[in-house]
Amino acid sequence: MSPQVHLRLQMPPQADETIHASWIRLQDGRATGGIKQGDLAQAAEDIGGDPLTVYVPALDVLLTRVKLPGGRRSQLLTALPYALEDNLVDNVEALHCALGPRLETGDYVAAVVAEEKMQQWQSAMQQAGLRPQVLLPDTMLLPWTPGSWSLHCQQSNVWVRTGMAEGFVCTAGSLPFLLQQAATEQSPRNLTLYGCADLEQEVLAAALGDVTIDVVAQQKTTPEPGLTLVVQHGITPSGLNLLQGNFAPHSRLKQQLRPWYPAAALAGVWLILMLAGDISEYLTLKRQSEQLQQQIVEVFRKTFPQIKRVVNPQAQMRHHLNQLRGNSEGEGSFTTLLAQIAPAAAKMKNVHIKNLRYHQGQMELLLELPDLQSLETLKRRMSEATTWRVELKSANASDNKVQGRIQISRP
Repeated sequence: MSPQVHLRLQMPPQADETIHASWIRLQDGRATGGIKQGDLAQAAEDIGGDPLTVYVPALDVLLTRVKLPGGRRSQLLTALPYALEDNLVDNVEALHCALGPRLETGDYVAAVVAEEKMQQWQSAMQQAGLRPQVLLPDTMLLPWTPGSWSLHCQQSNVWVRTGMAEGFVCTAGSLPFLLQQAATEQSPRNLTLYGCADLEQEVLAAALGDVTIDVVAQQKTTPEPGLTLVVQHGITPSGLNLLQGNFAPHSRLKQQLRPWYPAAALAGVWLILMLAGDISEYLTLKRQSEQLQQQIVEVFRKTFPQIKRVVNPQAQMRHHLNQLRGNSEGEGSFTTLLAQIAPAAAKMKNVHIKNLRYHQGQMELLLELPDLQSLETLKRRMSEATTWRVELKSANASDNKVQGRIQISRP
């Protein structure tokens, strides 16, 4: 379990004076060092990122009981100010109301504090770099057990904890009356006094009736009597937290990630720019692809003008080329035949191919040569170059030239 820091605010008499604090670090409920004191900046430097619980003056916090209808916690928080409104002197809109634990009687504990006070505390801590997860009245520093009330005296004031999340602060003179008022709801069996040897036990017993009183002596030289109680007796959970609603703390993860926000923003801008570049490149490539597709269609139409319907020019082009090749890539294909007879024609001088036709495995050449002997020589060489049947279909002599028609067909 990570260390837990408990800090008590010491508010100055004047608002413009420096706020001091006392704090102690606990590990598994035990103090790992002594009580430290200093201003809030010193406290923030020492505490670092450890979980922090802050105790504010209980004189500024009213702890009371309230009846609420059933419902989800969010609904109870909404109804809380209106349920307390009749029992409060100040305008409820200027107050911050926090919902505490549910009691055995069915009532809820509620905490009421001026909105201005909450803002003052939170602003001072944020400026110093302190971000508590829990904010409590300092009456919650007192130990508590069921059926027992705890009193802690400091100077002329007395801190009283009457329940898990209940208590008040008053002067020593008004203590008997307030104890008597508090006892009307639930009277304690035991009263424990911490450092309150000067209180008249008979007066307290008379105010509470049949009650056992224990006095626990406390050194008056301790730097922070309230935190000394924590060192000696540990922390009694209260189930209360003033940081609710608009004052709810951010999660620890958000606090840890906060220094990375600028880097994350830059990374986000970089990703947006990269995405914009990719989109721009995609649109450019898409336009080029459409242009190439259009050019392919144009080439197909020029090559096969007799075909009017163009659906897939690439596939249609392959189909018609296969037909021209004789639907085969074997020995009897157009390309193979042309490769066989072309060298024979290339070796002859003054041989001109005037026309070439190929259809269903039959090729017909219209040639122009110097004389009949050359025509016969070319026919013989073609016959030697291929296994196909080579026939001389016609020969005409005119103007010192001979035109001959040679037909090559499957054997």
